[in-house]
Amino acid sequence: MRPVLEDARNLSMPPRTNAGKSARLDNPSTAFRQTRVWHLWPAPLKPPAFQFADDQQEALFREHWRSETRDALYFGLQMAIVGFLTYVLVDGWLNHRSPPQWLPRSLILPVLLILAFRVRFKSCSDAALKLFIRASCLAAALELTLLSWLDTQPSSLHETWIGLLPLYFFSYGQIWLPVLETTLFGLLSSIAVLSGIQATGGGYAILTTPLLTLLLVNGFGLCLRVHRESHSRQLFLEHLNTERNARDKTRFLQHLSHNLRQPLQAMSCYSAVLDTALAGHSDANLTYLANKLGLAIDELNQTFNHILDIANLETGKQLPHIAAIDINHMLSLLENRFSALANARRLTLRVLLRSQPPYALASDASMLNQIISNLLDNAIKYTRSGWIVVAAVKISPTQLTLCVRDSGIGIADAQQAHIFEPFVRGHRRLDDTCQPGMGLGLAYVAAALEHLPGHSLRFSSTPERGTHFRLYLPIAPSCFVGGADFMDFSDVLRGLLVFIVDDDPNVLDALSQQLRSAGCLVQAAGCVADVKPALDDLLRAPDILISDFFLGNDETAHDVIAIIEAECGTTPVLILSAHAIPAADKARWPKQTHLLRKPASARTLCDAIHQTLAG
Repeated sequence: MRPVLEDARNLSMPPRTNAGKSARLDNPSTAFRQTRVWHLWPAPLKPPAFQFADDQQEALFREHWRSETRDALYFGLQMAIVGFLTYVLVDGWLNHRSPPQWLPRSLILPVLLILAFRVRFKSCSDAALKLFIRASCLAAALELTLLSWLDTQPSSLHETWIGLLPLYFFSYGQIWLPVLETTLFGLLSSIAVLSGIQATGGGYAILTTPLLTLLLVNGFGLCLRVHRESHSRQLFLEHLNTERNARDKTRFLQHLSHNLRQPLQAMSCYSAVLDTALAGHSDANLTYLANKLGLAIDELNQTFNHILDIANLETGKQLPHIAAIDINHMLSLLENRFSALANARRLTLRVLLRSQPPYALASDASMLNQIISNLLDNAIKYTRSGWIVVAAVKISPTQLTLCVRDSGIGIADAQQAHIFEPFVRGHRRLDDTCQPGMGLGLAYVAAALEHLPGHSLRFSSTPERGTHFRLYLPIAPSCFVGGADFMDFSDVLRGLLVFIVDDDPNVLDALSQQLRSAGCLVQAAGCVADVKPALDDLLRAPDILISDFFLGNDETAHDVIAIIEAECGTTPVLILSAHAIPAADKARWPKQTHLLRKPASARTLCDAIHQTLAG
């Protein structure tokens, strides 16, 4: 377990910003390739070279920024087209040119329009796009150079260079061509046009203003281009770092799940066996300690499940399955579950069921049940005396509001903005040290609601007067979903013949003892090879199969189910697994199959067995 805890410690302490930057620059896979062009720059002003040392990473960068760079290129082309058109019109108006005289100055516009059309509406390779960009820039520069050399009207010589400005909007605004190539193009085109003006009779007095202006524009364009390129690559590095952290987090959670789920499940089963064995025992102190042990294990299971639930939501592994849910049935089960806890704290829990339609909600049953459970759990924990009321009220033809209101200690104004953050417990627990918890319940609520369409949550709270949570839920299209009354699970389990398959000996033994203590008849197998001999020892077919999914040696619950069906016919199946199961495997399950993840408390396991038997 120590390596896992070390991983957790490393993940919980992100590297310092400066150290992270140094590591990235020292890493040859992410460092920029330094070129000789920048060696003349002073160290404080030395700009980064703009290419990753790893060609594969450079290709990933280009692929990642493809859409953004195309948008920037299209915007630059629009600016160049508008600038050139304005230049041609203003030049023709000031110099009284006839329409035929406008034509030589307008030849570049069709080229830029064609390039803009290809960028916006045509898909072409990066190499072809770079070729079009170079051709367009060269064509525009050649046109202006020829005009400066061939224009015989002295009054317009000092205006020809202005046509370079819209061209620079385009060339410095894109990041497809290298910085060096863009800069050389800007300087050489300026020299060519100004040389033409000087050769056709323009004096040095005429050249002074355009020379200084073009130098300033090129300098500004180079700074803009350097900043844009550097910013884009830095964002890409941060994106890669975020993805790497997400992969590390997922890998850590997988190791955590693998190493902790199985022993937690065994602890939960042994605790249930201990509770049954001590029922009616004369030693009150021993019974009290066993009860505290069970509560601690349940709290540990709940915290562990919350951490994994939030992680699965963030990584997209837990996706909601929207279906019609009977709100009255769900509230009835929750009332039975939390009544004992409320009574233990001498609180009044009132759950008001709906007396008229609509009864059905469009939601994910598991996620909604967990959301309401977390709200109820918080309400009970933070209410010293008084009441908790739960009611579902129709507020529109398409929406219900589930209200969870308590007369508890409320939430301080300073804490209200932070209660949905992970591990935030605030000042509400400072005087309630007997209540366990790590501040993950409302964090899961916030994460789950982001993935449930049409769901939202609001709350209001007054210190020392209570808190009111309002959960807005969409009404399902169907008008009614039949429900079942709550049943005593001990009556359901007593006398059941349960066939258990698990490759973990500790879990197999603990689960067998737990079910036997609840009155079940149990037959167990540790692998697929033991299933057939164990079935031969039975006098009748099992009532339910409880199996881990991944059983080692590339064997799964599919193999167990196939043997059970061949020997005994169709049997209800409860998959009790510590790992995520692919959707393709779930699609192969028989109709009467349910999934329960490890670790599961005794109550949750009994509930799952009841649901599996009910179909």
